[in-house]
Amino acid sequence: MNTQIAFLPKKIINWDKLKILEMFYSPNLKSIDSLVYLPSIELIDLSVSQIKSLPRGCIDWGNIRTLKLINTPKLESVEHLINLTSLQRINLHGSSLERLPEILSFVNNEKSDGIKNTQIQIAPYSSLLYLSLSKSSITNYNDILMHSKNLRTLAFSFMKIESIPEVIFKLDN
Repeated sequence: MNTQIAFLPKKIINWDKLKILEMFYSPNLKSIDSLVYLPSIELIDLSVSQIKSLPRGCIDWGNIRTLKLINTPKLESVEHLINLTSLQRINLHGSSLERLPEILSFVNNEKSDGIKNTQIQIAPYSSLLYLSLSKSSITNYNDILMHSKNLRTLAFSFMKIESIPEVIFKLDN
């Protein structure tokens, strides 16, 4: 049985001890903007929903290990995923997402003496153990895989790829 929930109430921000939120098969769910302060959350399953993006406040999902966004046909952006450094499992099977956040971001710091210092920050993909891109339209997976040194499970089923990405053969075992 599916839920009829379209939006989550604002009171959900008081759930600071919540560890697991499973809302699998909530086909009317369109917004998760109130899912901001969940410091203890470890697993969120919003599969089969109509969400378009992760909320800006997801940066406060400090302990999240698993994010399931299976069959999310309206999903356009997970740009804030880059802030979730403890993520180990991402399942985007059947999502309409076309790109994951860029791996490298360049931060220019100007020191007091006027010398610019450029730092490279690598996204959280280094902690990934499981990644499912099956039936998705994601095309920028090479950089992601290159920085996923701990990856143990990779799903590429039903994707429009012509060959196994070369970067897979360069991953450390």
